[in-house]
Amino acid sequence: MKDFIFVDVETTGLDPRNDLLVELTYGVNDGPLSTLYFGVTEVPSFIDGLIKFTERNVGSMVRATDFMLDTFRDALQGNTLVAANPSFDKSFLQENKLWTGHYRLLDVEAYAMGKLGLDFVPSLVDIRNILTSKGYILTQPDHSSYNDTMTLREAFNILRYI
Repeated sequence: MKDFIFVDVETTGLDPRNDLLVELTYGVNDGPLSTLYFGVTEVPSFIDGLIKFTERNVGSMVRATDFMLDTFRDALQGNTLVAANPSFDKSFLQENKLWTGHYRLLDVEAYAMGKLGLDFVPSLVDIRNILTSKGYILTQPDHSSYNDTMTLREAFNILRYI
């Protein structure tokens, strides 16, 4: 059976060829989450406001070592990437030579649309709000890769049994 690798990346923009990978958090199935930082010391102001780069002091975090990157590649190797926007995340992983996953991608937002009977593709925040209104407790996504990956995994694990 393939593992589910829950991933969220934060970047300096939307173009994987010109923008930088800032941070990446991943977790295998229900295992612990790991966050990798990529040595970015400043981001555009609109990104800073979104991911709270300065507030969270991301620029001073220790850059991921080759061992940490290899550990991520090994975890992803041949497994299914689960993300809120897997094509976006995969494009940055590919550009940074981190992509080793299976060809299958699981988009939690599209998955939630079907599982919740929605007529729109919900954002991760929408999914959290809908599930919270049904009595579930989930982490608040905040555009940090850690909290977004936590929310993503929590939502997926709820949705798969609804």
